[in-house]
Amino acid sequence: MKTSTLFYILSFTSLFGETLETPQIEVKAPEYATKSQSIQSAKSIQGKALEQNFATSTSNLNAFFPNLKIYPQGSDTFPMITLRGVTGPDYYSYVLGLYVDGVPQSPNFMIQTLGDIESIRLINGAEGLFYGENAPLGLIEIQTKNPLSKNYAKASVSASILQEDLNAYIGWNLLPNTLWGKANFRYIRDNGFLKDPQSQKMLNSGDSILAGVILYYLPTESFLIWANYNYHYTLTHKDFFLSKAQFDSLKFENGEQISGYEEYQAGVQNKIFNKNPFNSLEAHNVSLKMEYFFSDATLSSMSAFQKTNTLGNSYPGIFVKDEKRDGNYYNTLQFIQEIKLHSTYSKGIESIIGAYYKFFLLDNGMDNVPTGSASGGVDGMGEPPLYYNGTWQAKEKINTFALYADAFIPYGNWNFNFGIRYQLYQSFIHSPLPPMMPLMAPYSDVALFHAINPRLNISYHITPDHFIFLQLSNLTKPGGFSKFPFADTDTIPYKQEQIYSIELGNRSKFLNHSIKFDSSLYGILRTQTQAYVGEGYNKSITNIGTSYAFGIDLEVSYQNSFLSSFVNINMGYSAFGKDDKNKGFLLIGGNKSHYDLRGQSTRFSPLLSFSAGADFAIYQSSNHSLVLANLLTFSSTYYLDDFNRQQDLVQKAFAIWDLSLIYTLFKHYEITLFTQNLTNSRYATSVLWDSNGKAYTAGNPFNLGVKFAYTF
Repeated sequence: MKTSTLFYILSFTSLFGETLETPQIEVKAPEYATKSQSIQSAKSIQGKALEQNFATSTSNLNAFFPNLKIYPQGSDTFPMITLRGVTGPDYYSYVLGLYVDGVPQSPNFMIQTLGDIESIRLINGAEGLFYGENAPLGLIEIQTKNPLSKNYAKASVSASILQEDLNAYIGWNLLPNTLWGKANFRYIRDNGFLKDPQSQKMLNSGDSILAGVILYYLPTESFLIWANYNYHYTLTHKDFFLSKAQFDSLKFENGEQISGYEEYQAGVQNKIFNKNPFNSLEAHNVSLKMEYFFSDATLSSMSAFQKTNTLGNSYPGIFVKDEKRDGNYYNTLQFIQEIKLHSTYSKGIESIIGAYYKFFLLDNGMDNVPTGSASGGVDGMGEPPLYYNGTWQAKEKINTFALYADAFIPYGNWNFNFGIRYQLYQSFIHSPLPPMMPLMAPYSDVALFHAINPRLNISYHITPDHFIFLQLSNLTKPGGFSKFPFADTDTIPYKQEQIYSIELGNRSKFLNHSIKFDSSLYGILRTQTQAYVGEGYNKSITNIGTSYAFGIDLEVSYQNSFLSSFVNINMGYSAFGKDDKNKGFLLIGGNKSHYDLRGQSTRFSPLLSFSAGADFAIYQSSNHSLVLANLLTFSSTYYLDDFNRQQDLVQKAFAIWDLSLIYTLFKHYEITLFTQNLTNSRYATSVLWDSNGKAYTAGNPFNLGVKFAYTF
């Protein structure tokens, strides 16, 4: 028992302690909890690289993983996520999972402020065989710092044109070899970059707060308990959509004013369109983990509760008035229980057996918003008719139960990894007051899905420093109901989607591990693709035909005493198939709403994208060091929408260059001068379009700032 516990603590030290001394930018594979994970198709970035490149949110991970796009739709609360050119139909139904310290995050919490990050891995493939949560194409695995290996503390403050940032975290051994504690806090003030021509104040500002505490308790040599609480809050005013001229210049004429959706819909293009005055999100996370250590096995239990309240508006035509009350409530609540047994056997064989249960509640309602009504006419606030009610109720309850198993079997230079997962998924929709009432009657319905999904990994070690792998996986993306029942079509449940992935790759190390080269060829096939299709605003989610993606990922890193560098490249193509099911129509309100996606490439899917980092150690001594850090990201042209092929909805190729000069004094004090988007590139993060015009949200322009930090 004692031996296994010490091995566990030492493995923690290896996992987290090793990376603390690595150069600032290095994309490398960490030590793994299981041998199965060591042959996953994955890329990782260390927390030190995130800090020095001022990656404050999960939405900044695009800069490190070029095949990943996390774009807010104006605000930070409802992002669209694309991996390898594949995206889900909406912000409720992602193709990518997000784990923080082993706890799955709810779908309206995919954009999070990053705090005391140790490492982040982007894992490709159907990962529900190692993790209980359904993750069709892969997941983002975030590991925060912990004090089990050694005490640590750091505080930093930065000020720049676009943002002020206060970040502090600490981890300490409170009782020798028995009790450890950690705490973290971060406050970020987004200053905005769109100036109101009337008041001269910045329009698109925001505030974010992250705070958390964890206790690690080792009452006996064979039992470890983690207890965690985490709080997240954000309030943003970023839902400003601009005309093409405004987008290009990020400036407004003195006579320009802020308008609402009704003017945009009428074709007015010379005003600043404010889709929603605010979006706020408040999240509470509580989790309890227990691990029992046996001589040849570890039994773990994870219980997690998450409540996320979102007050915002993603539907056009809703004229909110009061920050404290009006808007859409995308409130979610989830409870998760997972039990997993990891066993080791003779000859290097390992196995994982797990059971997973999740209860998820989504409350998508509106509370007495002063808008129009479905009965037409002008409301008491003088607004035009909205065509759906300012008060509605729509709740979805989901129960997920999964069993999963995995076996790792080495044989000579070969490694075989077999896995299988069974999932039972129940979705229940209840809408006693639909948005279109009285045109729609109240309704309730239930849908039940189940699936068995296999996975196979085979790797061959040519030498200890070179191996190749083949990965085959299948995962089922569950069906369900439309979360916003706008028409009769939305009351019909959509079916499951099947995702098949194949990947062939290699990992190699050269020159005493100073050069690392990874590559992978991948192909993804989706059948019964879930998509929002139709015409204009008469769309609904349904199953169409096939869609696919294929491409290549390349990663090269090099480091010596003077230079630490990497290049991540993705070349890929993603499109809808040409089969008949990708053309058709939906009957919405008795009218045909047509769609034709045959052969069209998908949105946010560039043919080429890459990230390149280079840190130059200009000067180093026992008490002083000076490092010049560079991070360059590039994306070729891609479409901003699945349906519209107009040139105004094409994001042209762009590059972003971040530069930092980092001076460290006596190993504890740090002063950094930094610039972001030195090229001042203009790129759209979302777009609205109809027959009368188009409106865009812009990514951050050029930024300049300074940072001060103290490290214990």
